Amino acid sequence: MIIVPHTQTAHPTARSRALAERLRETIADFQMREPKVTTEEIAMALREAQSVSGAPPRGRAIAIITALTASLLAFGLVFLRARSERTGQEPPMVSIIAIVIVLLAAVAVVVMRLRNNG
Repeated sequence: MIIVPHTQTAHPTARSRALAERLRETIADFQMREPKVTTEEIAMALREAQSVSGAPPRGRAIAIITALTASLLAFGLVFLRARSERTGQEPPMVSIIAIVIVLLAAVAVVVMRLRNNG
């Protein structure tokens, strides 16, 4: 069973509500000056204004770490298979199944986190 921890969602505070109201006013003022601005451009501007300096987004970092881990596990699987062919023995199926399960679990966790963050 895969357990994905639930992240707490923040509740609006007085400051966040005041900021939201100011943003609404600013967007409305900008739309009056630039009537051709689209909602996609507004959303893009809000995302750009919210971006953190230089640090990669958490979802991207998780995806990179998972990809590296999956690559190392896949390399281990290939190495295990090659070693068993050289020795003439059957590959240890328990190890192969465990590696596949870990890879699938890692992919599931990344997909769930990216879906929750996106």
